[in-house]
Amino acid sequence: MESRYEIFNLEGGITAWKAEGLPVVGAAPPRLTIFRQVQIVAGLVVLLSVLAGYFLNPVGFAIAGLLGAGLVFAGVSGWCGMAVLLNHMPWNRAI
Repeated sequence: MESRYEIFNLEGGITAWKAEGLPVVGAAPPRLTIFRQVQIVAGLVVLLSVLAGYFLNPVGFAIAGLLGAGLVFAGVSGWCGMAVLLNHMPWNRAI
């Protein structure tokens, strides 16, 4: 069967190809890693819930504490529910 694509064996691989400024077809745009997305979301939720606990209702402190417990669980077990949820978001789907 004949391929409709030209295939190249690149010395230095795709990194060398890109370093030369040559085009790459199908290159995905860079995105934040799941780990960084979890850090951003967790930090934002903790910040907002502490502010809510201070200014609105003490329940906000409990929310911050629960998120902290979830982060401890993720660190100990290696499983992060927030990462699983973020992985299903549209911006994290493969192109």
